[in-house]
Amino acid sequence: MKRNPGSRFLLILALFVVSLCADEGYRYSMRLSTESATVKEPFLFTFSIEQLDRSKVMFFDIRPHQKGFFFKRLDKNVDDTFHHRKALFTYLVYALQPYDGPLRFDLTVKQTNDKRIELSTTGGRYNVKDIETTDLHETLSTPILHITSIPKQVPLVGEFHMRVSVDKSSVSARTPVYLKIHLEGIGAMPEPFDFTPKIEGAEIFTDDPHVTLRYSKDGVHYEATYLYALLSDRSFTVPAYRLQAWSYKKRKFYSLESTPLSVQVKTVPIRQLVDERNMPQSVFDMFEDTKEWLIYLLVFMSGYLSALLITKLRGRRRLSGASDIFAKEVRQAKDARALLTLLLHKDAQTYASFITDLEKAVYRGENIPFKQIKKEILRHG
Repeated sequence: MKRNPGSRFLLILALFVVSLCADEGYRYSMRLSTESATVKEPFLFTFSIEQLDRSKVMFFDIRPHQKGFFFKRLDKNVDDTFHHRKALFTYLVYALQPYDGPLRFDLTVKQTNDKRIELSTTGGRYNVKDIETTDLHETLSTPILHITSIPKQVPLVGEFHMRVSVDKSSVSARTPVYLKIHLEGIGAMPEPFDFTPKIEGAEIFTDDPHVTLRYSKDGVHYEATYLYALLSDRSFTVPAYRLQAWSYKKRKFYSLESTPLSVQVKTVPIRQLVDERNMPQSVFDMFEDTKEWLIYLLVFMSGYLSALLITKLRGRRRLSGASDIFAKEVRQAKDARALLTLLLHKDAQTYASFITDLEKAVYRGENIPFKQIKKEILRHG
């Protein structure tokens, strides 16, 4: 069956509109890359304008004036030929809801002359904001656009993929495991996700996702990394993740799915902590134990009184016992991740403010005063 040349001409005319404003001294054209799309399916709007009146100096700008749509200016190319300015604007657009009708834009044309420019500038490129101009405003309407709804609501529209991983599959009790969810794709901007897993008996520490965006003619290039620290005294499983998506290119739904991730948590067997032998002590052994206890008590009291005296003289207190061990571990921590692990294992609530600063370095790669943080932790005790 042959295509009707007339219908083809009408289609081209619908997608490409030209307006000549001879009275105002300029002409413009605009184009939509498609006349029909689904909700959140990206397309392009391009607008070109050319100065015709060579006796004036003109500046052009165009802004979207339409609710229910996402707009992002990708480019503005200007040919600054003397008294013959040309400009080309390119917008990335997608609808947030079904719609039938034109897109509307506000066109601003600023007109001035060489004398005004001369009075407003002292050399170099001129700033149009500082120049006295006569402004013309015009509302532009594109050809009719048909936006249809997606068969069902889904969180992702476009071509996306997801990776879920943990940094370790076997750890000691109270050692953090880092869960990483990486979501990447091209299409419409996704809404923020909450990937916080529900794991019975585990403490979960969250951080803000690290998101990067890039806009191009094929849509929004989205990349996000979500990080979680998981602490538990027993083995656990990170449940599977499943996200529904719509591909406007293939016109079909698809799923992003991960598999459950098992983490083995090693605990110290009780038999290593308890003496399984039931042997009563002799009187001699009890006496020896008492003697040793008295010696330890005497040594302890001597040390305590000496430490108390030194504290009063020097105006500072000394760390003792477990605090000395903890202080040594803090000093030996080589990087933010090692120190973060130590604090989470020690007491996540007591050291919450320091954990927050360290997570910025571990999760986001931010620079932090690592040595100063270690000093403050030691002073904190």
